[in-house]
Amino acid sequence: MRSIRDLAGYYYLCLAIGLCNKEAIIEWADSIIADDTYPYELIEVSLSRERTLNEVLSILKEIYGKYDIDAPLSKLLGLLVIKLETGKITEDKFFGYISSLLLQGSAFTISEEVLHMLDRLDDSYYLAFQGIYGSVEQIRNEAINDLGKYKDCVSLYEEAYNSANTLFTLRA
Repeated sequence: MRSIRDLAGYYYLCLAIGLCNKEAIIEWADSIIADDTYPYELIEVSLSRERTLNEVLSILKEIYGKYDIDAPLSKLLGLLVIKLETGKITEDKFFGYISSLLLQGSAFTISEEVLHMLDRLDDSYYLAFQGIYGSVEQIRNEAINDLGKYKDCVSLYEEAYNSANTLFTLRA
């Protein structure tokens, strides 16, 4: 099982960009509390039904701490690419999640390389969508090529991936 800290980082990112809802996170916290030893903050997540999204994000951030978010981010990018390739999310949703990651980027540290790649893809999609430069299909393929390397990271988080497929409500 991946550490609760890693999973909290992953779920933080998913909740922050709108890939999942607060109820899914609470359900995850409840399942950990029932089966494992856990940090106190997980009880706070479990009791968050009446809290705001920002309050839940803050609690998740306390759990994963100020450690490197690269592994959970890599897993999330891999999951998004898989969902785009299989048609489970549209190009508009995919690039919406990428844009949300960029907006949320001030809350966590993203490597310069990944930040530059996400920013370039976000800008390219905007230009293609507006009919200014390139096509949406071209940018979709570019995103799959550039971010496809992260698909391997999904298996590293198999437990989280399975939970994401059963608990998370995608807003398609």
